[in-house]
Amino acid sequence: MLIDIQNILIDRDMVTKIPKAVWLWEVPIIEAKFGEGRVQIRGVEQHEIKALPDAETEFDRLTRCHGFDDGSNGTNRSYLEMAYGPGKVGMKALADAIKESTGKSTAKTVKKKKVSVKKASLIAKDDGDPFGQE
Repeated sequence: MLIDIQNILIDRDMVTKIPKAVWLWEVPIIEAKFGEGRVQIRGVEQHEIKALPDAETEFDRLTRCHGFDDGSNGTNRSYLEMAYGPGKVGMKALADAIKESTGKSTAKTVKKKKVSVKKASLIAKDDGDPFGQE
């Protein structure tokens, strides 16, 4: 069975960018964790797996993996619940998202570009003055 794996880039802050490969149903949880607009989908890869994960097991794994909101916004809930809903409602929504992820690419794959390195140029003779004054 083919399943989509999302290649994403998380803008954690001004200088920290985190590339990750995650299941399709994990993207809404990461968006809830880091904020809307901070997760960019860079491409999709399809992988062959034997069977889809069980929704109940995946619900527990994702709750442990992504943790809980710190409560500063008054939520103090798991990021999974913030994305899919609490309890059985969230479990059903996650199960539906898992079933929908089989072999349906939702984004264009990004081809890797070749990086060219420019040859270093010679630096003009150093006069020893760091401020450019003589």
